[in-house]
Amino acid sequence: MKKQLLALIFSLILFISHTITAAAADIPSDVVLTDHQMYTYGEMMEDIGLLASKYPGIISISSIGSSSYGRNIPVVIIGNPAASKKILIQSTIHAREYMCSQMTMEIIEYICSNYYSMYVNGIPYTELFSNVCFHVIPMVNPDGVEIAQRGYDGATNDATRGWLAAQISTGAKMEKMKSNANGVDLNRNFPVGFGQAKKISHSPCFEHYPGGSAMDQAETYALAQYTARGFYAFINYHSCGRVIYYGAAINSPENAARAQTLATLLSGYNHYKLISESGTVSIYGSFSDYVQKTYDRPSATMEIGTATPTPISQFGKIFAENKDSWGGVAFAAYMGQF
Repeated sequence: MKKQLLALIFSLILFISHTITAAAADIPSDVVLTDHQMYTYGEMMEDIGLLASKYPGIISISSIGSSSYGRNIPVVIIGNPAASKKILIQSTIHAREYMCSQMTMEIIEYICSNYYSMYVNGIPYTELFSNVCFHVIPMVNPDGVEIAQRGYDGATNDATRGWLAAQISTGAKMEKMKSNANGVDLNRNFPVGFGQAKKISHSPCFEHYPGGSAMDQAETYALAQYTARGFYAFINYHSCGRVIYYGAAINSPENAARAQTLATLLSGYNHYKLISESGTVSIYGSFSDYVQKTYDRPSATMEIGTATPTPISQFGKIFAENKDSWGGVAFAAYMGQF
């Protein structure tokens, strides 16, 4: 824990230093590049620093903590941090789904570049984001992303290399992994429904291993701690299926209705198929189950693209389908529609 804390402090110092340097540099007109397949953790961190320098009155930067390998997990806050309603957006909790990071970062830049000119139903963004702010975590699982993108070169300790080798011996492919560096599927590591998934592994692997106990991973613990700040709604990005899952088996009737309203609103932009999980028996330790049970606030989980890793050829369509949805959510929250 002490080692992770020191790593986090060091990462934040470097991040702040980079931001200050970037303020004096020639910042490109388009910060987030979307012409290449592998959007890396390092690239994301650089982009966050550049955007923070370019749009200091629109976004601010925070952190939920550090990963198992000690990497900083940043949060980009869009709008007024003291807004009465806060919405949490998290993506890339699964390693192979790093296009979600690329997309959320591109939407952040899109909002910033249009902040003073965009309206939703006659209400300017400036007013919406004064009253509703977004806390965006573009990459929850940076260690897993490094391994999914770089293979063994992304693994920096013997324990990780050991379970990776065991998985490779079964024919599994590292670029398809969902887990973190410890072989834990972070979206199965939360306490609500922990260990109850239909598909489950009992040892570290590329998917389906929930961990030794609920929230025993640095990433899930940090994310759970951050949600305690009190959020109005939750939006989660995954990357295969072009569907929106909403609600949870353990939802109250009131929150089930809120979740349906949120999901229907999002589907109005991207036209993804809606799948309700309210009233089912499907709980399996996911982040969405956890926040809806713990805080009785709505959550919607979007699956972008048609494959994982999602090919870069699909990015343009995915971005076009989703770029204006955050403004729509901000308006709906502002109006108290869910």
